[in-house]
Amino acid sequence: MPLIETFEEMSANAQALEDVRIDAKHPYTVSYRGLIKQGRVFMPYLARDGLAFAPSRFIGYVGNSIPEHKARIEKDGRLTNARINQILR
Repeated sequence: MPLIETFEEMSANAQALEDVRIDAKHPYTVSYRGLIKQGRVFMPYLARDGLAFAPSRFIGYVGNSIPEHKARIEKDGRLTNARINQILR
């Protein structure tokens, strides 16, 4: 899966996580919590109930979802961190 190219792509990934975060009965809630627990570098974003955090390794790939992220063998936070920094400058 390619790295993000735009802020909009990064935001779409954060929204995918937010949809899970706000729904305690979502089927991927446990997986979401695992992403947060294991994350090392996070992108903060403003959620409707305050500040929330998205792991850079998740939001750095185009069109990511929790099932796709779990299935992806090659995930490299160094690459996604560099791309996010490049986009945000």
